[in-house]
Amino acid sequence: MHVTPILLFTLLSTGCSSKSPDVMTGSSYDTGSEDGSVDATIDSGIQDTGIFVQPVWWRLSAGLLLQDGSPTLKDSILLVELLGDGSELLCVQELTLEGVESLEPPSELVMGWWELTPVLTEQLCGVYETPLPETIRIGIGAMHSEILAVIGSTDAVDDPTALNAAYASILDDGPLFVYGVAGTPEAYEGLGEVVVEAPIPDGIWQLKPIYQFSY
Repeated sequence: MHVTPILLFTLLSTGCSSKSPDVMTGSSYDTGSEDGSVDATIDSGIQDTGIFVQPVWWRLSAGLLLQDGSPTLKDSILLVELLGDGSELLCVQELTLEGVESLEPPSELVMGWWELTPVLTEQLCGVYETPLPETIRIGIGAMHSEILAVIGSTDAVDDPTALNAAYASILDDGPLFVYGVAGTPEAYEGLGEVVVEAPIPDGIWQLKPIYQFSY
């Protein structure tokens, strides 16, 4: 199933709605060790066949450690996954951050909004051009009915009860998308409550894609 991110204005018109934190590889999360630290090492499990396959889709995940309402540079990461035409996984690339800035949310639906500057590599997995610009804006906000509807047809989330939605703007002046879910490790287990007003509580937050972007 191909699902692409939904523009925020479309949602509004329908009456919407010292280790790095780990982010998902495929459809599962590692919630880390008991002391709160998480091993961010990723094994993509991808076989190198020597045949180049052009990506068609890409997914964005994030593991953010929020302190004083903002992601920390040292303990936050982005994860980019490139997929082929049949949604086969071609590349998994972890990116650390070299810049973080808290911004005014672009919508009343968004309760935490940040501009992240990843440490970009010339190529992802040594082969592919990155779909990311120099900076990307991501956030956490209100859940939306369209996200909840898609969750039911994927294996991404078992229990969305305590989850918020993940938002992104790929370009500084680009459109705002709601593309996935966001929560603490406990929230992915259905524990706790949805955040309904700013600020987003400090701690480890995992942003996980439900929709994928066109490459």
